Amino acid sequence: MGMPVWLDIYPYQNQVQAIKGDVERIFFVDVGGRLGHQSIALRRKVLDLKNKILLQDQQMVLQFAIEHHEVEKMAYDFFTEQPIKGKI
Repeated sequence: MGMPVWLDIYPYQNQVQAIKGDVERIFFVDVGGRLGHQSIALRRKVLDLKNKILLQDQQMVLQFAIEHHEVEKMAYDFFTEQPIKGKI
């Protein structure tokens, strides 16, 4: 919609360079990401990055999330312990 988003101001390129070559590491976890707009926007900015981008939200929300073949959906309740540890 032409409005600035976090990718316009956050230096994500530095993170991309730091993680390249270590494809086992997860690049981004979007906790409570709802429909996945931010995860998809990030994936479109880093087309050559092979690392995972995860969209986490409750299953009832994820069923309406936008499908993108390079954004993985994971059911998660942020009031519980984060299952993604040591991979980021």
